Amino acid sequence: MKNLKKILALALSLLMVLPILAGCSAKNTPRADEPLGKDLTNEQKFAEHVTLTWCFPDARGAGDFTEWDRIVAAINEITEREINATINIEVIPLGEYTEKMSLKYAANERWDVAFCGTQWNPYSNAVSQKVLEPLTKEYLETYMPETMDTMNAKYFDALTIGGGLYGIPLQQIYVRQNGIRFEVDWFEELNVDWETIEATIDPNTPLESLEVFFEYLLMNNYNECFFGADDKLMENTSSFMGFDNLISTNFPGAIRVSDGTCTVINQYETEEFKYIASLMKKWHDAGYFSDAALNGGQANSYYELEYGESRHPVSLEPVVKPGGDAMASMKAQYGITIKTIPIGNAVLTTSSVAQTAMVVSRNAEYPGRALAFIELLNTNEELLNLICYGQEGVDWTWEDEENKVMNLDDSAYPGNEPFFVGNTFLSYYVDDSMIGCWEETKQINENAELSPLYGFTFDASSVRSQMAAINANLDAHLEPVLCGMGNGTVDDAIAELNQYLYDNGLQVILDEMQRQVNEWLASKQ
Repeated sequence: MKNLKKILALALSLLMVLPILAGCSAKNTPRADEPLGKDLTNEQKFAEHVTLTWCFPDARGAGDFTEWDRIVAAINEITEREINATINIEVIPLGEYTEKMSLKYAANERWDVAFCGTQWNPYSNAVSQKVLEPLTKEYLETYMPETMDTMNAKYFDALTIGGGLYGIPLQQIYVRQNGIRFEVDWFEELNVDWETIEATIDPNTPLESLEVFFEYLLMNNYNECFFGADDKLMENTSSFMGFDNLISTNFPGAIRVSDGTCTVINQYETEEFKYIASLMKKWHDAGYFSDAALNGGQANSYYELEYGESRHPVSLEPVVKPGGDAMASMKAQYGITIKTIPIGNAVLTTSSVAQTAMVVSRNAEYPGRALAFIELLNTNEELLNLICYGQEGVDWTWEDEENKVMNLDDSAYPGNEPFFVGNTFLSYYVDDSMIGCWEETKQINENAELSPLYGFTFDASSVRSQMAAINANLDAHLEPVLCGMGNGTVDDAIAELNQYLYDNGLQVILDEMQRQVNEWLASKQ
């Protein structure tokens, strides 16, 4: 398993470099003459029927649904009616999405619309590889007028690189605040109520407060108390540690949000990281999670034996948001009850907005029509909910139509997460406890504290070879530390990790990051 992960990581690292070379020689197919002008009618803009390919990140297995063709047909009824376009949906499982998009870039393959982010199919990498269409003001005003009129301009700043815009933010919770996630059914079965859990968590030492629950679970034969001690741990503790990461939560290079200096640091040399690593070592040695955490094989054999399910009593979450607990619970699909306690400070960063975006291929024959499709995903309530939840009366019914609360109890359609598709604020509520949460989320976004680097995006083109060298084996060096299974003491394991990073060019990357940060700050004066 570990050797396979190393091979895949090396292959992906090489693929990050190949598209640059391919992009230098590949010639784009000549564009159709699309009409431009914000006063054009839809009949003028959409006179010619076109077919667009959408690279669809399948987070829940919608593409395996036995009636997927029915969903696709319903999608195209809307797109053909609204923008005279048929959408060819290329379903890509989320776990394969980054790799398959990298292969498309390397092969200069034709596609039209795709999801980009910071974790999946990284946006900044795609921009540096010159595979995305620059989104000019004229095209945006013509084909995305409603999005441009209603979305705060500051969110576009997060996707502006070198003065050019290459993506459209998908509206959702942008503010990042980590949280502790409890599946409260576990504790209720052991006669521990939610009020007791809330009262036990000390806001000054929230993670250490969990240990009393871990000990209680062990006493009751639950052999996996904590889930997620793996490569996702950095994402799930990044805002708690106070970092704004310049590339990704796992790749070295960050600033401390609160110190005001915008000094670029290697987060793996900080006391904050040592604290997290030491805690994971303590928890691993205490038996709160098993060695299976290193390869994602955690499971609770006791609970599987009794109930036929693998469930997670306590884990960490990257984002706490209004309505998030109800979305995660979704009794019909998951059969669990989730409660989350926020930890650390909430902050709006460039990467948190760029976490979810839609982009147009530089090879798109009809970039304007591709933008019009993204506009539909941002503005058409019927389309978004069809993709995410299926057809009304077939896959779901109204629980409370006036307040737009669905009943999904009998739904077989797995759907997709709204934040992979379009404007989350158009999605119907899956529980009546969510009513009003979208307006609350919008206000949180609008009023959030901004990172001192908000609007800055690192241009990695000059250090791509060093990044590829680090990425080739980063997980193999990082994950044992995050799982409390590094060599020797925690200090020894962290030193080994950092030796690997600097041996493969980290100092060059950090110096380039600081140079670009300084230039960006100077341009703001």
